[in-house]
Amino acid sequence: MKKITLTILGMSCVSCAQTIEAQLQKLPGVIKVNVNFATGQLWAQTKNSVSKNDLIEKVRDLGYEIEEKKPKKEQFDQSVKKAKNQALTALFFGLLLMGIMLGKHFLNQELFHQMNNLPIVVEALLTFFVVYVLGWSIHRSGLGAIKKLHPNMDTLISLGSSAAFWFGVGAFFWEIPIFFEVAAFIISFQLIGRYLEVKARGRTSWAIKELASLKPKTARILKNDQEIITTLNNLTIGDIVLIKPGEMIPADGQVTAGESTVDESIATGESLPVTKTIGSRVLQSTINQNGWLKVKIDKIGPETFLSQIITLIEEAQGNKIPIQKLADQATARFVPIILIIALITLVSWSFLGQWPKGLLSAITVLIIACPCALGLATPTALTVGIGEGAKKAVLIRRSEAIEKLNKLKIVVLDKTGTITQGKLTITNIETIAANRKRFLAIAASLENHSEHPIAKPIIQQAKREKIKLLPVNNFLALPGKGIRGKIDQEEFFLGTKKFLMENKIDLSKVKEKLINLEKEGKTIVLIGGKQKLLGFLALADRPKKGIVKTVDNLNKMGFETIMLTGDHHRAAQAVADQVKISKVIAEVLPKDKVKIIKRLQKKGQGVAMVGDGINDAPALTQADVGIAIGSGADIAAEAGDIVLSTDNPEAIVWAIKLSQKTLKVIKQNLFWAFLYNTLAIPAAALGLLATPAGPIIGAGAMSLSSLSVVINSLKIKGFLPKKATKKSWLFNKNI
Repeated sequence: MKKITLTILGMSCVSCAQTIEAQLQKLPGVIKVNVNFATGQLWAQTKNSVSKNDLIEKVRDLGYEIEEKKPKKEQFDQSVKKAKNQALTALFFGLLLMGIMLGKHFLNQELFHQMNNLPIVVEALLTFFVVYVLGWSIHRSGLGAIKKLHPNMDTLISLGSSAAFWFGVGAFFWEIPIFFEVAAFIISFQLIGRYLEVKARGRTSWAIKELASLKPKTARILKNDQEIITTLNNLTIGDIVLIKPGEMIPADGQVTAGESTVDESIATGESLPVTKTIGSRVLQSTINQNGWLKVKIDKIGPETFLSQIITLIEEAQGNKIPIQKLADQATARFVPIILIIALITLVSWSFLGQWPKGLLSAITVLIIACPCALGLATPTALTVGIGEGAKKAVLIRRSEAIEKLNKLKIVVLDKTGTITQGKLTITNIETIAANRKRFLAIAASLENHSEHPIAKPIIQQAKREKIKLLPVNNFLALPGKGIRGKIDQEEFFLGTKKFLMENKIDLSKVKEKLINLEKEGKTIVLIGGKQKLLGFLALADRPKKGIVKTVDNLNKMGFETIMLTGDHHRAAQAVADQVKISKVIAEVLPKDKVKIIKRLQKKGQGVAMVGDGINDAPALTQADVGIAIGSGADIAAEAGDIVLSTDNPEAIVWAIKLSQKTLKVIKQNLFWAFLYNTLAIPAAALGLLATPAGPIIGAGAMSLSSLSVVINSLKIKGFLPKKATKKSWLFNKNI
């Protein structure tokens, strides 16, 4: 099984996308196809027997072109310019035709009579140019769809404008009033609508394409102590690159020398720079600030964080949520129904002896009923919503999560790494038989030989206080108990209460203090020597900044919040009390977390699971919506439907509120699109618009309805709080 992505050119409406989907789905070996009209992207899941060329050949057979490379902004600008020129040219000739028509009816009739029907010939030629030259892409798409027995919106426009034009030609011979401008204005309004639509849709989708332009153009490789400036294409894994202050990091890697701060807002949305030293990971397109760094490259090309983000977002935009599938089904059935209604309208009025009125009514039905707005309602809102989330480090990997998030009742949060920082920090230092400096020197020197997680914060504390480590002899680590070793020929013990008591260290003086600290969920490390207690340290995994506000917001939004953790209940409850989570499920093994999620789901309530995406992967997958908090380096491996590439827990609320706003806009779009067609079609069929201006009004109304859907979708832009967007992780300008 494999995935194939293509960029399609020449789609003029949502029905085009549906036609491509329907035809490709018939190919043997094609499992799933999604075509996003708003972005022009095709995603296909196929068996290995299906090649990319098989899909390209079929798409071209349907009358569409393939862009082999991802379109650049210049190409997008050219397509907008082309659409604008076509629209303005059609409008100019349409107005010229209108002028000729007004001249015939309101100016010197004798003058026009002396011209021997020349104005009519000019009208016919100008109309033919507008309808069949400027509007040829519409007819090609519409007729091609009929051949494939999958009529689309262009089919309606093609039939309507052609009927109006040839009715004008026939009217010349029948010596009845001629209204060529009707056909010209139908195409003119369609082309104007397309231009405005293309421009507006560009605003909804170009944000993601712009992300690719943030990659640096060159890299400074170090070889034989020489700096060689080269393009990113020449970078290979293992290269050592030098990054000077103010420069972008060219690819993902690990710092091998130097120290600096790096602006990682593109990855995390956080504006505060992060200190990087030897061993730190750095990501492509983050900005080195005030020092120099040497970095060993370990990921290039599509494997870099930035490339993975682009892929994740594009795939999410290509997916369809249930409400969109419903709209697509309605649109697919809509066009054939309109063709039948138009035919019935023509026959009915003709039967009543008013076939000219019937023809105008049928043409108006064809034009006014185009369900473009219905087809655009969901994909445009999804495209904007997913792009808006991306700018706040909320990566929606599966678009169906947007709909599911609106049905949730329970939010389950893992403790370590989600509610808490995921690392121990020292909260208390109490000395008894030694001064602070001597106490920390002994503790850090012993821990310097240990690989236990507790060792790191103790060593870091000694470094911060500029305490020199001492040599240790006869070091011995006893798993589950502690460590012992000799410093200056004196033996010391570091570890649990039980370990020190076994070595005859009296703890009676601090017994009450230790009990109180343990009630707070803290880890205690005691140090003794010569049968006396030197002091103790208390460590805790502190709650993340912003988690209290996050839990409070979730509770106010009506969610039940639950902490799910493998820690012992006392430690879990201590953290829950700090962050105001009322329900705690503790001492749960990773494999049992899935059972807990299933049990909650059996209550009939939607469940979201928030975890680190690696240890909690099974639970994230089982939940109705999995929200993974992951580092940029591990982003592609996350199991979540939504990935938060920031440590700020408030992003959980951003994700939920963004999904609520996006679904609300989708429903608004669908409501107005259905309402427009519900009112417009009967009005046209009943002859209420059976005037020469009727089809023109219909064409204008149809274009405006489509444009209104796109503009309404743009309301999602800038929806999330300004605090989250102070420094956009995508780019620092609005499209």
